[in-house]
Amino acid sequence: MFKFNVTSDACVKCGKCIPVCTIHEVNRDEVTSPRGFLDLLGAYQRGELELDKNAKDIFESCFLCTNCVDVCPNDLPVDMLIEQARNDIR
Repeated sequence: MFKFNVTSDACVKCGKCIPVCTIHEVNRDEVTSPRGFLDLLGAYQRGELELDKNAKDIFESCFLCTNCVDVCPNDLPVDMLIEQARNDIR
């Protein structure tokens, strides 16, 4: 299992990922931004979030375009973590 919380904790919340996030351009909310995804994944790792239909819908909204990964100053693999969460949901 991925250590979602390690990556989530490594996010410095700089916001560089938000302007390049394809789905954030559509939804305009923090939950469907890369740092929102990371917060949810950290909560999942800590046992504070159940991977239910709502979480499934949120994680499946990501296009996995990797724009956020390209601009992240900490090179956080947000796309890989979302893919793992999708696998865990299955």
